[in-house]
Amino acid sequence: VANLNGAGDIACLEFPFETDNKKYWFEARLVPFYKKQILAFLRDITDRKTMQEKLEKEKQKQQESNQLLEAIKDAIPSKKHENFSPDAEPKIEQLLEQIQEYNILNEKLTYEINLRRGMESTLKMHLAELQKRNKELEHFRYLASNDFQEPLRHITSFAKILSAKYKSKLDENATEMLDFMIAGGENMQQIILNLSDYTSIEKTSVHEEAMHMEDVVIIAKRNLQKKLNEKNAHIFFDELPVITGYKQQLAVLFENLFDNALKYSHPAVQPEILIGAEEYPSHYEFYVKDNGIGFNMDFHDRIFMLFQRLHPRSQYCGAGIGLAFCKKIVEQHGGEIWAESVPGEGSTFYFTIPK
Repeated sequence: VANLNGAGDIACLEFPFETDNKKYWFEARLVPFYKKQILAFLRDITDRKTMQEKLEKEKQKQQESNQLLEAIKDAIPSKKHENFSPDAEPKIEQLLEQIQEYNILNEKLTYEINLRRGMESTLKMHLAELQKRNKELEHFRYLASNDFQEPLRHITSFAKILSAKYKSKLDENATEMLDFMIAGGENMQQIILNLSDYTSIEKTSVHEEAMHMEDVVIIAKRNLQKKLNEKNAHIFFDELPVITGYKQQLAVLFENLFDNALKYSHPAVQPEILIGAEEYPSHYEFYVKDNGIGFNMDFHDRIFMLFQRLHPRSQYCGAGIGLAFCKKIVEQHGGEIWAESVPGEGSTFYFTIPK
């Protein structure tokens, strides 16, 4: 690990592990990652090791058979030899058949090993590509936080000054164009900020911890208290489990799901949001159910895409990034997210968190 200097460096080691009278083999690959972090990939290679051992044994058997055959041939140079035994020929044929079988098995095992080596080479290539992408992402994050924002701030600021000082001297069309310029600049600033936040969701930026999901829900609820009061909305939740994860990210997850429920609430119905969870052997399944306007399930996949909207901005405000945030956070935890909805009857968003 100490010798890992940067992009392209990979430390690889194989080690055995014994439990319940059974021996397993694992391969560990260590790669430099974001801000001096180490990304570790652990893979079970027991099958490969078993195959290699089997191949070595078969090779040894083949060598022993070849040596025995050569000894027999030396001892029996021809069938016309006066000391030739009639029983020797069937045994020789049997040995030759065994050798042929060993050769076929050897070819199969060699092919399988080469195939696995090819897979390892592909993995190395993907790791290198991942490192390259992470560097590009970090560069983009810097640009979004600094270089992209600065000219937009100037445009928006000067447009506001122009509107404040000369609005009375401009006609209605000019005033409207200034208002569009200011609104467009502010909207673009918000989009860039959202993109920067989206790309900054990294596991390495926070630490996993055990937490009561009820506490996470309370944090998200507190952050949206003003909107909840404005909509006269209520949030209900059953007893929720203790999980291990990234608390800050999960709070953002619930906050975005709540905000989505409030944004698309039915104007004639008091908003209600219900949170619950089911336990399964390998994971917990959470749900966030609302009584809003719902959506057509034909657009299910689209709602989780970045900047995708089912309604015009004039109807419902927002950048179309909230559910994309949710999807990325859930995937960072190794889970899945999906939704079920009926137009006019509300929506239920489900997501899983592995144990």
